[in-house]
Amino acid sequence: MSKFITEKFRLRADNFLPKFLRRLKHAVGFGVILVLPVGIYQNDPESTSVVVTGHIGAGQYASVIRGCNGPIGATKNDFNDYAVGIHVAVPPRANSPVVIGFRYGEWRSDYRYPIRAYDEYNNRYIIPSEPSTIRFHYVNPSISYENRMVGIGFGYITGKRPEKLSPDENSLVADGSFHARIGDMRRAYFITSFNENTPLVSGGGYYDIGLGFVTRQNLTIYVGVGGGIYDSPGFMLQSQIPLDKHLHISGAFRYGRVAGVGEVGFAGGLIGRF
Repeated sequence: MSKFITEKFRLRADNFLPKFLRRLKHAVGFGVILVLPVGIYQNDPESTSVVVTGHIGAGQYASVIRGCNGPIGATKNDFNDYAVGIHVAVPPRANSPVVIGFRYGEWRSDYRYPIRAYDEYNNRYIIPSEPSTIRFHYVNPSISYENRMVGIGFGYITGKRPEKLSPDENSLVADGSFHARIGDMRRAYFITSFNENTPLVSGGGYYDIGLGFVTRQNLTIYVGVGGGIYDSPGFMLQSQIPLDKHLHISGAFRYGRVAGVGEVGFAGGLIGRF
């Protein structure tokens, strides 16, 4: 099933941080990060039947020029995204292991690709192109099987998402979503997913893999690696904090770096379980 996640990162105090914080301030709202299964388990009296989520986020990714020996330069690009979702056990209130999900989200970026330039002494440097606005919105229906120790799910992503944005590769793809979990969600577990983070990019990226732990205070911590649309994989540290029995607050932070450009994502939101 989908997963609620949170990531953590540490960013150098460069020109990105003030700009990002200004954008995040305007984006503040109610949100969620889906990367953990929703907590609907067969034969579990404390299982929920419906999970409702909403989330919002922002960040920065790199567009990279590569040579024979690897990256030689990059431009940084800001983005923001959001997503809402609902997951329901079928039939409700019967501890069913079958879960039907539905999510809608949108991602937006002012994209600049790197251009090689040379000064009068033939020294090479990188300049950004003029910005062009890229938008991607999607609907993600899904179905999964969830019990206390195992979970697996599949879905479909409508529309065409940007796979990677670089001077040599601007492909758009329409594909599916997937996750697999082994372990007890109330103790410790291993989980991996593809196209199930919400928001899709600021919540961690197109793919992730990692380990989750739950403390005695019911605090969920997830540590892993994620990537896409980010050029390179990045470190993720995620958490989920209960406000009461039915409401959780969550946040996501990721950090990676390529060709001198930080690739960062922040997201936050609320999870309602009923």
